[in-house]
Amino acid sequence: MILGAIVSSTVRLSLHARADEIAIQRLVGAGGWFVRLPFCLEGALQGGLAALLALALLRGAFALGLPLLGEALSWVLGGRPAVFFGAVESVVLVGLGVLLGLGGALASLIHLDERT
Repeated sequence: MILGAIVSSTVRLSLHARADEIAIQRLVGAGGWFVRLPFCLEGALQGGLAALLALALLRGAFALGLPLLGEALSWVLGGRPAVFFGAVESVVLVGLGVLLGLGGALASLIHLDERT
């Protein structure tokens, strides 16, 4: 939720910074998705990179905290050892980050036609 709001605000700022370029694109006949696509890709990239960074930080915290809290975590998990996310879960989490970033970008582009 917060990621989507951050991406939406960042894309909206980028949209305002490029308002003149968008107006020129409209004057020469660029379609709506031709103008929107770079902003959507920017939002998806930001979401994906944020998810990768968060996953890397969690992995580091897990690696540092496991020796200290391994026995307590094992007790909480019913005797099973604590394991970090597998490859499939990691890919799904990064994919969700991309979708949240794309959603935030699309939310900031809803009224693009009215602004230009």
